[in-house]
Amino acid sequence: MKKALYRNPQLLRLHWRRGTLTYLLALLIIGVLALLSHYLVQSIVNQQEASARIVNLAGRQRMLSQRITLFAGQLLAEKMNARRPCFRGISGDCGNDEKGTSGVDVWFNADGDPRAKFSRRAANFS
Repeated sequence: MKKALYRNPQLLRLHWRRGTLTYLLALLIIGVLALLSHYLVQSIVNQQEASARIVNLAGRQRMLSQRITLFAGQLLAEKMNARRPCFRGISGDCGNDEKGTSGVDVWFNADGDPRAKFSRRAANFS
């Protein structure tokens, strides 16, 4: 059969034409699939844009609430350090670090109960 194909120029031309058409059809299918997938991905991104805004806003609110808590804790620590003598905690310093107090001094009383200390500070703050 192959020898007959090479001997007959019309059969050879038909063979090449069929291969070319098959190749073009495959490229057309790949192009259509690429455009279809791009359209689908773009529509999904557009649908999720509103959700992304809500999630971003929630993240910002969480960060803000954490900063408020941090600043309130620092304010309470500064207020309590101004009222009482130094308590040497684990770090060994007497209120000479950046925040003005040691970490143990801020959150724990001498008995190690943080709830009692925090409730007293909250009562003093208001």
